[in-house]
Formats: sequence, C-alpha cells, structure tokens
Amino acid sequence: MQVAVIHCSPVMQTRLFEPNWVDRTVLHSFAYPRLLWESASWHIGVFVSRAQGDEAVVGIGLVHKGRQFASFERNLDVEDVHIPDQPVPVAQVQKQLGRGFADAIDADGPLSEARGKRLLDALESLAPELKQVVGKLKERIDAAIEQGASGELLGLQKDATGVLLMACRMDRHVLRHYAPQPTGTPFLTGVPGAHIAGADEDRRWFPDLTYKVAWREFSEGNAKIKIYNASPPNLEDEVGVDLIYHNVAHDSFVIVQYKRMRGPVGAEPFYRPGAEPTDEIGRICEIDAECLASDNPLNDEVRLVPTPCLVKVCKPRVVIQDSIDLIPGMYFTREHFEALLRPRGELTFGNVPRYMNNTTFADLMGAGWIGSRGRGTDYVKAKIAESLALGRAVVAGIDLGSQTPRSRRFIPYGQGSPEDLLDSPGS
Repeated sequence: MQVAVIHCSPVMQTRLFEPNWVDRTVLHSFAYPRLLWESASWHIGVFVSRAQGDEAVVGIGLVHKGRQFASFERNLDVEDVHIPDQPVPVAQVQKQLGRGFADAIDADGPLSEARGKRLLDALESLAPELKQVVGKLKERIDAAIEQGASGELLGLQKDATGVLLMACRMDRHVLRHYAPQPTGTPFLTGVPGAHIAGADEDRRWFPDLTYKVAWREFSEGNAKIKIYNASPPNLEDEVGVDLIYHNVAHDSFVIVQYKRMRGPVGAEPFYRPGAEPTDEIGRICEIDAECLASDNPLNDEVRLVPTPCLVKVCKPRVVIQDSIDLIPGMYFTREHFEALLRPRGELTFGNVPRYMNNTTFADLMGAGWIGSRGRGTDYVKAKIAESLALGRAVVAGIDLGSQTPRSRRFIPYGQGSPEDLLDSPGS
C-alpha cells in the first residue's frame, strides 16, 4: 500500500478543508515543493495542517505527483478527499505509532510500505470512521492496475499514445481517465471519446480483421492529431509495440520499436536480445537503408539524421489507470542502438553514456527534426503493414496541425504511387 504525507499549504487548506468551498471528490492540482517521487501510481495521501494552533491530520484522499514546472516545485494532483469527524492531533498519532515509527507523520511525500501501513493503522485506531474510507481508496488504486502480458502491452500502448500527444504539445490528462476494458482490447478503447473501428475506412491502416482497433482525434488550439491503437489477437505471446508518427505538414514518418527491459525484482533492469524475432530489427534496417539510398540532398526539409527508425528501450510497466506519466526509457536511432548493443551484449541505464529521453525525443519528432523525407516517405508508407505481419501492436498518429502541407516535388518511389495507407493531407 503506497502512502504519502502531505503538508497543506494555505491554498490547499482553504480549497480542500473549508466548508462549502469546492467538490473535494474531483481532481485539483496544487503547486508543491519538489518531491523525490518516483512512483507512477496514486498514493493514499494523509493531509497534515494546523488546526486550532496544533498540527493535526485533517483529511485522507488520493494524491499523485503532477507535472514539474520549476526546479524546486511540481504540481500535486489531489482528489477524493475525506475529512475525519474531528482533526486527529499529530501528537496523538506519534504516540499511537510508537517507537521507531513516530516520525512517519513528520515525513513529506511517499513513505515506505511498512511505515505507510503503520501510519494508516494508527489513524484508524484514533478515528475509526477512516477505516472504511481507507478501504475504498485502496480499492480504487488496486482496480487501476492490470497485470500480466496484457497489462504490459496496454502500458506500452498508453506510453506511445502519450508520446504522440507530447510531440504535439497537448495535455495528456485525458489518459488518466482510462477505464479498464476486457482483456485484448486496445488502450484507447477505455479513453473517453474514443471510437471502435469497424469494417470501414477507419480500418484501412489495419486490413487484418483479427486486430482490434480503436481511434480518437485529439485537438488543442491549432494542434490536432488522430491516434490509432491496434492490438494483435494473441496477447498470450510476447508481443512488441511499434509507434508510427506521420507529420502531414512535413510529409514525414517516424517509426519507433519498443524494447522491454527485464531483470530480477529489485535489481537494475536490462535489455538483452534473444527471445524476440530477428526480423524485427531487420525490417527497420531495410527501411533505413532505403531511405538513406533515396535521400535527396536538395530537398529543403532538413533532418538531423537521414533515417526515420528509432528504438525505445524502456522499463516494463503494466498500465496504470490514474497516471499520465510516460515510461522511463532510452531512445536511440537504430544505428546507435546496434552500435551500443554490439560490444555490450545488454543495455542498462548505467552502461549507456548518452541517449534521448522522452522530452527530447518528443520535441524533435513533433518539430520535424527527425523522420523520413522525399522518396523515403513513400517507401515507409508501403512498409507499414509489415508491423501487423510480425504480430506487433501498433500505435499510429497522424499529426494534422495547422501548418499548410508542402507540395510534393519528387518522383514517388517505384512505379507509380504505393497504396496510401494513411490519411491524405486534405482528408
């Protein structure tokens, strides 16, 4: 059970604990001093404030680290706050905690599992009405996590969806309203406003009818992106995820293969190839080679690298319903990934000196600094369907931002244009 102690600021005190101010069950965000808060899930928050001159526990609810917006401050998301019949004095809580645990109530932020449990037990003894409240909050947290291979796949789909929104500089908070769905359905299926693709043009990216497909269009100001999630039929197998990004204004594609790290619980996770099909990397090698060979140096669409395929090596994580955090990971160009892996045999956060993080990668992708161009773009379109042939899940986004698409001034790859698997700029 994850528990955090929160010391209320005057604003939190006013908005959460004064009568008739706001609805405490809905989400509120507050500026809070930066915490060493690594967990991506919600905690049971124990709120401490001054009541009648003495420090006391004035409420219990759900808390989650929000977005960091300054060197020493981040947002703290709070909801479903319950107030005890009477404030519980901190001095009484310390006495109830006993030797070795008395300082748990003085902490700021997350506690260890043992100390968190001891604190909640102490509060329930002093304020018995809180026992039912704690039970309901714990049920909410437990229901937000789906375990196993299906949960891991959903976690990767959620991450890729979040990366696409981040590339468009959009708010990701809608993702935390994901509602658990039957096993085998794509992550987006549980997001408000999503659509299930039928046997119509919404499935033209995914002609294999065994795949379950969901899509949703997101818009914010001048930004607009249409995102698809497609899940393969056999989730019992170890499946991977491909992220595919189409920037309409720059007429470019980016393809990212997700690689999951493994390792014993409590040890540093590592990525080591071996169990996955060898043709996964072979496919993006082929795409990179063709894009490199057909690259047009006269094209004025500048890229930092001439190849469009990347790899994200990331920690394993099951989907967590009430989080908008991205999975910590390392992004590499395909060439960089192979160059690092060859001498090392495995990759860890400790043995890789340099990599792109989520923020750097999303900024470069959204600004069109990485991705295909020229005849390479046509070739990538023709190869996208191979993700499905390998049994991989796909998260695909069409960035339909406000920029005017450029006219194509090069000869399409091969004889005539390949089948257009993606939305055209005018659609």
